[in-house]
Amino acid sequence: MKKILFLSALFLMLGNVAFAAGSATLNWNANTESDLAGYKVYYGTASRGLITHPRNGGYTNNVSVTGTSKVISNLTEGKTYYFSVTAYDTSNNESAYSQEKTKFIPLSNTTTPTCTSWTYSAWSTCTNYQQTRTVVTSYPTGCTSGTPQLSRSCVPTSTGGSDITRPSISSFTIPSTASSYTVPISTFVATDNVGVTGYCISPVNSSLDCTWSSSPQTSYTFAADGKKYYLLYGFAKDAAGNLSYRAVDTVYIDAGSTTGGTTTPPPTTTTTTYTVGGTVSGLSGTLVLRSNKGEMLNVTSNGSFTFQTKFAKYAPYAVVVYTQPSGQTCRVAGAYGTIISTNVTNIQVTCTGTGTGSTSGGTTTPPPTTTTATYTVGGTVSGLSGTLVLRSNKGETLNITSNGSFTFQTKYAKYTSYAVVAYTQPSGQYCRVAGGVGTIVNNNVSNIAVSCQ
Repeated sequence: MKKILFLSALFLMLGNVAFAAGSATLNWNANTESDLAGYKVYYGTASRGLITHPRNGGYTNNVSVTGTSKVISNLTEGKTYYFSVTAYDTSNNESAYSQEKTKFIPLSNTTTPTCTSWTYSAWSTCTNYQQTRTVVTSYPTGCTSGTPQLSRSCVPTSTGGSDITRPSISSFTIPSTASSYTVPISTFVATDNVGVTGYCISPVNSSLDCTWSSSPQTSYTFAADGKKYYLLYGFAKDAAGNLSYRAVDTVYIDAGSTTGGTTTPPPTTTTTTYTVGGTVSGLSGTLVLRSNKGEMLNVTSNGSFTFQTKFAKYAPYAVVVYTQPSGQTCRVAGAYGTIISTNVTNIQVTCTGTGTGSTSGGTTTPPPTTTTATYTVGGTVSGLSGTLVLRSNKGETLNITSNGSFTFQTKYAKYTSYAVVAYTQPSGQYCRVAGGVGTIVNNNVSNIAVSCQ
């Protein structure tokens, strides 16, 4: 069978003159395979989230295209649209999605906003102690002007070699709860083979818009967005421009009710901390796991594993495969959740394939084949006295105003992962989701329990 086609970068034109209200112009690099048949543009008003291939869903609309550009018209004003492109060949093999691009369709005759943040191209080679870059996208969508950072000072690498070693963040922690949007940074420790020259913190998983400091920051002020969990990311760099892997920690902020009444805070956390781990089976090489605390764990044998970095009570945890072993594919079951009162020991990592270390020459059992059958995800809500917004990893949001059962409209394919979180808490209440993460097997999911207090 033919391998999946590779699709190069997707570009969404965002200039004010490039398109009229209600439409978006997309351009992408051509696929060069000899049996290319065409492309498909997928789009909708919800992100595809973690979905990487159209066979698993992801968007509500698609259109076939023979060239490398397409104008999508009749888009609803006042909504944000998400776009990806695939390529397919004459045998109808279809590639994975390209990277996702977004565009907000502005209302007619509205004032163009000023840009406040940007994504950029990579920095240029250090020349005369200066580097430059260009703007790729600006936010909010459709904005103009602003002051992006397009140049910076740098130190050229020495003749005869260069420093290619990333700095390493060994500790990055913030309090588990806070009553103010200004949160202290408890620890921020990074090391490098030459020396750390910069530190930055950001509420998003990107260092592109960081304000760098020569010493670790001691606090961060989040944009006020109600009482909920907030993520904070840390990055470090060296003089050669090498960037560390991200570190991340979580804080629950309850800055008080704006109505003058009292609010019920989440359960009080203690200084007790818990470990996260599980077991690995079927491994015949080297697997690298990574937690949402930024810790990486090299696993070379089957059996139990435990991350050294601990989690506070009621903190979310997540474990992903960072590097697959050669010749194998490893899948993580039970990878997401919330710490309650015990250590997590039930994460299951299953590896398939012979790998470079196998000498048996036998066959392995592949992961279950997905089918076209789709299943719904839902559950029940109790104790609610306001409006709760739930969100799935398909990008669908669900407004709930009464107790009882709920079901997301977007369906899931067999053996795909689902996740449901409390996206917006009701005024004066705190709702917790139990059983919100799992994998579809043979039935609809109806046992997610959301309790509000």
